[in-house]
Amino acid sequence: MKIKLILITLSVITLYSCKKGKPEITPEPVRYSKIESFLTPYENEQLVPSKRFLLSSKSFDNSGHLTLYLYRVFGTDLVDTVDNTLQKSTYKYENNRIVEEDVLSIAKAIHQVDVKVKLTYTSKGDTSEVTIYDNQTSKLSGRYVYFYGSNGMKSKITCYSVTDEVGSPAGTEFYSHFFKYDDNKNITELSEILPDAKNTVNYTIKYVYNSKNNLIKATNITYHFGPYYEGQYQYDEKGRIVEYTKTHNPGVPESWSTRFVNSYNNDGQLSKQILYSGTFQIGIIEYFYIK
Repeated sequence: MKIKLILITLSVITLYSCKKGKPEITPEPVRYSKIESFLTPYENEQLVPSKRFLLSSKSFDNSGHLTLYLYRVFGTDLVDTVDNTLQKSTYKYENNRIVEEDVLSIAKAIHQVDVKVKLTYTSKGDTSEVTIYDNQTSKLSGRYVYFYGSNGMKSKITCYSVTDEVGSPAGTEFYSHFFKYDDNKNITELSEILPDAKNTVNYTIKYVYNSKNNLIKATNITYHFGPYYEGQYQYDEKGRIVEYTKTHNPGVPESWSTRFVNSYNNDGQLSKQILYSGTFQIGIIEYFYIK
């Protein structure tokens, strides 16, 4: 499943395919030249500053466009730099829209990434197609086509095989993501469905919102194993996330949770996250905003 692996690692595709149907409630934007975050792990109930590492770094031009993004691709251990590969994305814009993203693994990785992502748009400014090319060979390695319903909302994203996958010859549909919405244009369901005779559902993510249209729960249900993870969100009176808990394999004895407790600065920007694994504190993420 090489195509799906690349899809997961690309920030642009994640942004354009999974965002809500309408903007989140956020403070008025403040322009920065750089935003950085650092993670300091806990060991034996104490912070270990000597093991502090860069978690992410975003650089912006004078127009506020994101130009450089360094970020960790998390493995199984959130506080171990060995398990979290550092990747770099650079961007090209036309008419204030991202049209190209170059993605490169800048540290040794199990799955090395060096690709160019190209985006095209409809006349209304919605994403039309995303194609991915291997920068070493210039060969096409991924193709995603976006479809929209009569309400103007994204209804489907189809991934097409670019190599002869089992059961999916090159150029044919590999899988599709289908979207459902509520009356407030919030995504309520995202399903990955295979184009086989049974229309097999690989997984479905169901979303629940509160009366203020803030996402409060997201549950990923896999076709083979049932609930795979559940994310729960808590908000303050300003609509900011103050706590996020992700539980893996909910409802079974082997389940385990990761929890993020958020703090904000005077500008309303995220300033600190305390990380917990179960009931144990495992680290702190600090955010820095440079104007």
